[in-house]
Amino acid sequence: MADQAERLRELSRTAFIAEESHSKNDAKPLSHVIAITSGKGGVGKSSFTVNLALALANYGKKVLIIDADLGMANIDVIMGCISSYSLLDIITGSRSLEEVIVTGPRNVKFLPGGSGIKALAELSKLELQRVINQIVQYEAFADYILFDTGAGMGSNVMGCVMAADDVILVTTPEPTSLTDAYALIKAYSNNSGGAPLRLVVNRAGDVKESTIVTEKLRRVTSKFLDMEVEPLGYIFEDASVSHSIRSQNPLMLQSPDSAAARCIDAIAHKLVFGSAKIEKTGITGFFKKFFQQNL
Repeated sequence: MADQAERLRELSRTAFIAEESHSKNDAKPLSHVIAITSGKGGVGKSSFTVNLALALANYGKKVLIIDADLGMANIDVIMGCISSYSLLDIITGSRSLEEVIVTGPRNVKFLPGGSGIKALAELSKLELQRVINQIVQYEAFADYILFDTGAGMGSNVMGCVMAADDVILVTTPEPTSLTDAYALIKAYSNNSGGAPLRLVVNRAGDVKESTIVTEKLRRVTSKFLDMEVEPLGYIFEDASVSHSIRSQNPLMLQSPDSAAARCIDAIAHKLVFGSAKIEKTGITGFFKKFFQQNL
């Protein structure tokens, strides 16, 4: 363990040449890297990620999704764009980034990650640099990079959450979901997370229920953790969501006028036009912080 920790420290110090070269040319703003996470599975996190990406694209933003869920990677199924390769193929050198990246509706790009995220920690410095240099190419493309993390508080999930510029926590009004959401917030606080943590209440019966859920979480986190959770929005319970998943056609395309789709559009609008200025470190900065967190 000590040898691995020292190797990761060395990687975080020296393996990010692209970051230095980027800092010399600030003509293109850094990507806004968002980790989308949840305390438990089954809350609609991945569906939200895909539809948020499409909503952002509808506002003229270029979006790249990276599927960082090691156990339930399913972004490709929800997008209706089945992928043949993954980040692991880039790591092994069998495929280039261009061959692995999938282009979905509204030109949203998608990088299947899966077990490749975990495999990054096993690479040598030169191997890691080769992979990072390829991914960093998309800094010039993407206004937003969305990491769809796994659920829970595993090391890879928390690594993504702690390394992102921005964190969106998806929960539902169910008591177990709220308990697990609070546990993740507590872990984030204990690890001195500094990025904004925003809350989305999915499957809300109405605005009142969403408000009650949000305020309950905000009160306990303020009282016991001395931290603020920003309400980002809510998504109404809507049969159109499950219909879109079954048909493998994203909600924002299949039912753009549905109640849930309008809620997601409002969240995207707030991210683009209404949020406070976020300190962005870009995709290279994300990976540098990711390895520092995983020592």
